[in-house]
Amino acid sequence: MKPRIIYMLVALAVLAGCKDRDQDQKQMYDNRGAQAQRTTASDAEYMEEYRRAFFDFDSAVIRDDARDTLRVQADYLKENPDIKVVVEGHCDERGTREYNLALGYRRADASKKVIAGAGVDAGRIKTVSYGKDRPWKTGTGEEVWRYNRNTTTIIQ
Repeated sequence: MKPRIIYMLVALAVLAGCKDRDQDQKQMYDNRGAQAQRTTASDAEYMEEYRRAFFDFDSAVIRDDARDTLRVQADYLKENPDIKVVVEGHCDERGTREYNLALGYRRADASKKVIAGAGVDAGRIKTVSYGKDRPWKTGTGEEVWRYNRNTTTIIQ
């Protein structure tokens, strides 16, 4: 079991290190929710697909699709009680740096509350905000900004 966890952590660290992804997340708004089935995907691929929860402009309110994603994360964490995560809060480029850092913290905290509320010990979940400093996608316009308004869950 330990080599599998180490492989998963290394794979996620490599994936997390990519600043600007060339491929969009599979049907960003079409998450499979808590009923998601793992068939052929490895744990790393599974967590990559479900590691981002998206938000509306200037909001830290959890949307239904984001709630489904966070519940999938919670289910995974309940199946793997030794894993700890960091929930990163991200924003699009609009607004001041200070405002976006605060908004990112609110998004990360809201996501943490959903995961913890689903039965994961809150002590296993740290939060951090990067505001607009670490965009997933580069560029301007709504097609880019909607991807950067997210929380990203990273396995420690």
